[in-house]
Amino acid sequence: MSLFDRFFGRKQRDSRLIGKWHSDPSDEAGRLAYGKAEMKFDADGKLTYTVLEQDGRAGIMNLTWSTDGNQIMTDQPSHPDPQSSPYELSNDGVLTLSFGSEPARFIRQT
Repeated sequence: MSLFDRFFGRKQRDSRLIGKWHSDPSDEAGRLAYGKAEMKFDADGKLTYTVLEQDGRAGIMNLTWSTDGNQIMTDQPSHPDPQSSPYELSNDGVLTLSFGSEPARFIRQT
């Protein structure tokens, strides 16, 4: 990011993240730790994070997002609390996020 962008508060966004992602069905440990989830990254910095409950209900968080190196920076405008999570995109298109002690894998939804 250039000094100009930092000065004027422009956010970096890794364009490879834009789109809809869902929990990797083969990631048993991630699903047990965080539940079944979907994420939708928009180019304008909006992020919709949906946790799908077993009873069919969905918990939805409307966030903002940007990236800084290998970190996804998120915030919830209604209750500001900036968070960062390391991420990695593999060559086969799997997104791995490290929310805490347990990483979670996501697959791009087609």
